[in-house]
Amino acid sequence: MNEIEKKTLKTLEYDKILERLAQHAVTDGGKEFALALTPQNSAEKVRALLADTERAKELIGRKGNPDIAAVRDVRGPLSRAEKGGMMSLLELLQVAQIL
Repeated sequence: MNEIEKKTLKTLEYDKILERLAQHAVTDGGKEFALALTPQNSAEKVRALLADTERAKELIGRKGNPDIAAVRDVRGPLSRAEKGGMMSLLELLQVAQIL
């Protein structure tokens, strides 16, 4: 990000917007994701993100809101498994619950 873009985001108080968004996140991972969001300047990327949002909206319309509060943070066990490590039975059950 160049200096002009940084100055623009500061003028718009973009950090405060992200903080307000993060307050609505239910999980720590969701909060981290919200705080790390950056504006997109690629029309193709924006279209893809909007399509994802539309698909999520359709799913919620058909199936209702997911129980996100019950989701556990399984990034650690998944990362360990990617490196060839093992997960405990509890960790496997937590991953299965998300799927």
